[in-house]
Amino acid sequence: SDVLQHPRFDPTDFERERGRMLSGIQQRRVDPHQVISETFRELLYAGHPLHRPVSGYLETVPRITHADVLAFHQRFYVPANAILVMVGDFTEGKMLELLERHLGNWQTPVAGGAAREPPPRLAPPAPIRGKKVRVVDMDVNQSYVQFGHLAVRRADPAFATLRAMNYILGGGGLVSRLSHSIREEQGLAYSVYSEFVGGSQFSGFFVAGLQTKIESTSQALSSLFDELERMKREPVTADELTDMKLYYEGSLPRRAETYGQVADLLLEREFYELPDGFWVSEIDHIQRLTPAEIQRAAHRYLDTGNFVLALVSKRAKLDLASAPVPVDVITHVPAP
Repeated sequence: SDVLQHPRFDPTDFERERGRMLSGIQQRRVDPHQVISETFRELLYAGHPLHRPVSGYLETVPRITHADVLAFHQRFYVPANAILVMVGDFTEGKMLELLERHLGNWQTPVAGGAAREPPPRLAPPAPIRGKKVRVVDMDVNQSYVQFGHLAVRRADPAFATLRAMNYILGGGGLVSRLSHSIREEQGLAYSVYSEFVGGSQFSGFFVAGLQTKIESTSQALSSLFDELERMKREPVTADELTDMKLYYEGSLPRRAETYGQVADLLLEREFYELPDGFWVSEIDHIQRLTPAEIQRAAHRYLDTGNFVLALVSKRAKLDLASAPVPVDVITHVPAP
C-alpha cells in the first residue's frame, strides 16, 4: 500500500526504464507482427487517441520528464479510478479491517482546496466509411494481413452472440471456417483467425488476420472475404452450432478453476460494467442461440463495405490487382 500511495520514482530508475522503453520501440519497428498491429490500429482509430501505442513513440518518450510521471501518478492513481478485487479464504470483516489499516488513508489529492476532477471523457472514434487499405513495405518473406472495423462495447447485449458466431467463423482454431478454407483446403496460411474485441468506454472492434506467401496474398484475401460473406449468406450448420455450444459449455469451469481466474472474472465485471454472474448468463444465452440469430448477427456486425485493411509485405513482389479491394483506396508507405 505504501508503494501504491507513495512511490519513490527514483530518477535513476526512471532513466533506466525510459531507456528500456526506447529500446522496445526500436525493436517493434522491425518486427512485422508489431508493425501490422500498430498499422491496423492507426487505420481503425484514425484521428483518435486510441490509435496511439501505449508504449509511445521514439519522438515522444524522450520528452517525458520525471515531473510528468509524478504528476500523472498524483492525478490518476486515486481511489476513484481504482478497482480492488480480493478472492481467497478469508472473512469479509477481517479483509475490511486489513484494507482500512493499509489503505484507509488513501485519498484523492486536492488542489486549491477541491478534489481533482476526473479526466475529460473523449469523443467516440469516428465510424469507418468506405475502404481504407495501407501497405507497409518491409523486407519480409511473407505478407501479414489484418482486416477489420469497429464493433460493439463489451457490455453490449450482442457481444455474447458475436463471440458465438465468431467461434464458428475464425475463433475456434482449426475447426473454424476460416482455418478450414484458407489453411486446410487451400494451404494458403499456417495461421488465420478472427476475433471480436469488446470496448469499455467506446465500441470495440472486429479483426481477422492471417499470414501468407506474398504471391498468394490476393487469393488469401479473396478467400477471407468469401468466408465473411458466406457467414452472412448461409446459416451455420447443425454440427457447427453443436460444436460451438459444447465448447462454451465446457469453457465455464475452466474459467474459474483458481482464485486468480475468479479474480479476473470479477475484475472484468467491474471494469466493463457487466451484470453479476455474466460468465454464467452469457453461456446460458449462447446455449439458446439459433442459426437464424447467428446469421442476423453476422449480417449486422460483419461489414465488407466499410473496413480497414493493413498489410505488411514486400511491395516489389506484391500484386493486389486481383484482390477484393479497389486499387484506388490502397496507400503504400515505407517501413517505419
